[in-house]
Amino acid sequence: MKRLILLLTIVVTACTPAKDPEVTSLSETVKELRAQVAQMDQMRANNAKLEQRVSMLEVQQKWAQDTTSMLDVTDKGYSIAKTNLGELLFAVQDMTPYGNGVKLKLLVGNPGMATYNGAKLNFKWGKSLDISQPDFSYGDWEKSLHSKELTVPNTLYPGTWNPVEVILAPAKPDETAYLSVAASLNNVQLRPPVLQ
Repeated sequence: MKRLILLLTIVVTACTPAKDPEVTSLSETVKELRAQVAQMDQMRANNAKLEQRVSMLEVQQKWAQDTTSMLDVTDKGYSIAKTNLGELLFAVQDMTPYGNGVKLKLLVGNPGMATYNGAKLNFKWGKSLDISQPDFSYGDWEKSLHSKELTVPNTLYPGTWNPVEVILAPAKPDETAYLSVAASLNNVQLRPPVLQ
């Protein structure tokens, strides 16, 4: 019986191919390369997440420093724009197609005590800001915006909503999802001093 076991061991050993050192080396190299590819895929995914976070931080930083008022044509509320002489309130009354653009009817609120004779309004409009897109770039989005500066001759009376109409062109309906306005004032009128 011992001879039979010995004979079977010799036969099995003889039938098992010898491991080629080159094949073993290549197998190890393939395993290492697969691990590196998996690591690179993980790094790409992390990089994409970081790029999205950087874009969000750019947007937040820009808005924190911004003096513009974001206008919402679907909301009847108002937003605030900081100017060189105080704050103005902006509310959209109506927006209708007009030629190759839109006619915007605004109410400009002057919450202060001074009367402003005219204002410069800087409008920006374009497609909506969608930072959830993996390839979103704030810089590219900002470059895609249309802009227009208008001098509005209207008197902005204190403590009053003042109507203002502007035409923004070119503007397709899907290009007004984002709409903002910045204002600067340069002609202030105050009441005469009270004499005692």
